[in-house]
Amino acid sequence: QADAGRVMLKMEKQLALIEDETQAAVFSKTVKQIKQAYRQ
Repeated sequence: QADAGRVMLKMEKQLALIEDETQAAVFSKTVKQIKQAYRQ
């Protein structure tokens, strides 16, 4: 699970670099869904 946490942090950092707002919104939603799945 520690590796999964590191991956999530890297994904969130990448999210900040996405310039296209539409792609950023989709990526953000995906990250939120993954986090929610891990918490269950």
